[in-house]
Amino acid sequence: MEGAGLRHPAGLALAAQPTAFIMRLTRSSLLDALGQDYIRTARSRGIGTRSLICHHALRNALLPVVSYIGPLAAAS
Repeated sequence: MEGAGLRHPAGLALAAQPTAFIMRLTRSSLLDALGQDYIRTARSRGIGTRSLICHHALRNALLPVVSYIGPLAAAS
């Protein structure tokens, strides 16, 4: 199967714009969540950085992303 990665280059080009917006939305939501009081409280309690980001910040930062992806997936 030579060239299997280049089978549908148009699909990759069409997916680039929504993917870029989702990445920007995730980053801005995560930065906003990292400035919240509950993150400072968790950090002061000694929770590790990975656990803090994955279990506390990312969980709340993904709400706007899921709200955007839902109608996007339904329209496809």
